[in-house]
Amino acid sequence: MYLLLRFSPDWSCPRFSQLQEKDRSESVEYRFLGLTIWTTVVALQVNHLRKLEPELRQKFVIRVILGQTATLPLVIAGIAMLVAGGAGLYWLVPAVIFAFLVAFLDAWVLLVEINR
Repeated sequence: MYLLLRFSPDWSCPRFSQLQEKDRSESVEYRFLGLTIWTTVVALQVNHLRKLEPELRQKFVIRVILGQTATLPLVIAGIAMLVAGGAGLYWLVPAVIFAFLVAFLDAWVLLVEINR
């Protein structure tokens, strides 16, 4: 118990509170950015789904899943940074990877599939 208290961070330390404020401000930025992108993607998908013919809706489900996997990790990163501090930054890695994968798939569709 003594070692735990001895080597734990001093919660009243001004430097520690500055780090918490920085993490909290970055958390707000990531949550705002993530929620903005996510709501835009959802609004576009719902609008497209309303105009889509019924026989094409099953293929559209894959596009919805890809869009959600590309945007939700950024929202999770903001929430995790608020809760866990700097550990929430680990969620930015899957956010970037999924965003690139979705962009590559979209580029593939535009480049190859349209020419068929």
